[in-house]
Amino acid sequence: MKTKIKIILISVLLFSSQIFSQQFNEKIKEEMDEILEDIFFNSTILSAKIYDLTSDELLYQKDEKLLLRPASNMKVLTSAAGLEFLGTEYSFNTSVYHTGIIIDSVCYGDIIVEGGFDPDFTSKDLDTLVMQIRKFGINEIRG
Repeated sequence: MKTKIKIILISVLLFSSQIFSQQFNEKIKEEMDEILEDIFFNSTILSAKIYDLTSDELLYQKDEKLLLRPASNMKVLTSAAGLEFLGTEYSFNTSVYHTGIIIDSVCYGDIIVEGGFDPDFTSKDLDTLVMQIRKFGINEIRG
């Protein structure tokens, strides 16, 4: 009789821990999916696989077979420091201006691009800067 009770208790404990583990894994999946839906990740291609090394259990995966260049851990530290010290509302700005004078769409001076160290600066942003220069009425530069 005692043996049957022990077997039943062990079975209940194992079964309940299995349910708890599944609920825990679902919670991790929901939280990770919610985090990765943030606008911060819109310009990012992400692939992730998270293991619990203690139980050798897969906790989360997203596009895990996607082949990407490995990201450096330093970027994670830099991003965390940026969020901590600059805040989530901080905006990087890159400005363009000119010196000299503009005569007949020719800038007799210099075009100066003042970089704001935007980590997401792309060729599309460069196109925007060119459009700003054209708004100055500049089609040629003789600096």
